[in-house]
Amino acid sequence: MKKELSGNFEQVMVALTLPTSEFLARQVHAALHRPGTNEGDLIEIFCSLNNSEIDHLRLAYLKR
Repeated sequence: MKKELSGNFEQVMVALTLPTSEFLARQVHAALHRPGTNEGDLIEIFCSLNNSEIDHLRLAYLKR
């Protein structure tokens, strides 16, 4: 699929194939490792999850 797509559309299609916790782990990683941590993204992610979802995200993040 990646060979046939490009740009933002490729990113959306790849994201749709990932489990939610894996997708969010990638987003957290990106927010933390860009120059200047993006606190707004982190707040949006973590405030929208319950404790169980945060635990799944944590496990997915540690697997990276």
